[in-house]
Amino acid sequence: MRVIAGALKGRRLEVPRGRTTRPTADQVRIALMDTLAPRLAGARVLDLFAGAGGVGLEALSRGAAHATFVERDARAVAALETNVRTLGVEDRARVLRLDAARALVRLPPRARGSTSCSSTRRTRPGSRRRPSRASGGAPSWYRAASWWPST
Repeated sequence: MRVIAGALKGRRLEVPRGRTTRPTADQVRIALMDTLAPRLAGARVLDLFAGAGGVGLEALSRGAAHATFVERDARAVAALETNVRTLGVEDRARVLRLDAARALVRLPPRARGSTSCSSTRRTRPGSRRRPSRASGGAPSWYRAASWWPST
């Protein structure tokens, strides 16, 4: 597996052996990064279920300011830490060996990239009604994504 584009283009990534993790296919990473490209420069990225870190490292290569990687498998974390060191992005990466659900609870809002979005704000002070997702608000599980388009 390699970094596809950006400053680290062509650099080889170590992948853990075994069947516990599978690298994200190149076509999927290309499609994801092409979608995120307008919002990626300077972004803080949260790579849950990181595995060897292909998605987050690709984002760093393409201009993201920081990436937090969350992975629970020890072999995958070892490969991820090796990749971060080998690519020289230690100052822009944070690796956590945690379950994804626990990480979301434990990470501070800034590390999660949390911003207020229409699905989490009340419509007016004191109101219990919340806007529907049909209005374009981010689903609650996307609040961690700093790249989610605001409406």
